[in-house]
Amino acid sequence: MRKIQKISELQPTISFTEFEVFKDYGQSFLRSELGKLQVMLPLKSLSKELGLQESPLGRKTYFPPEGKVALMFLKSYSGVSDRDLVMQLNANIQ
Repeated sequence: MRKIQKISELQPTISFTEFEVFKDYGQSFLRSELGKLQVMLPLKSLSKELGLQESPLGRKTYFPPEGKVALMFLKSYSGVSDRDLVMQLNANIQ
């Protein structure tokens, strides 16, 4: 199975800082249809209901519990498989 790449691992090959990209993208994302849905979803309470929590033991996860719930929603919303979702996360900031 493919692994999710952290943007910081790609940073030496990018000519601009990741913070510039995320700032502009964050603002445009909140205006998009998916961004409006994300704001309305109770991700924190859903993650608690599902029993998801961060563990201080072991390897640090890429996503917090709320992010994991958001990924489950995104997978269903976009209608893609696990593999395709990972490919999209690695290749497409949108």
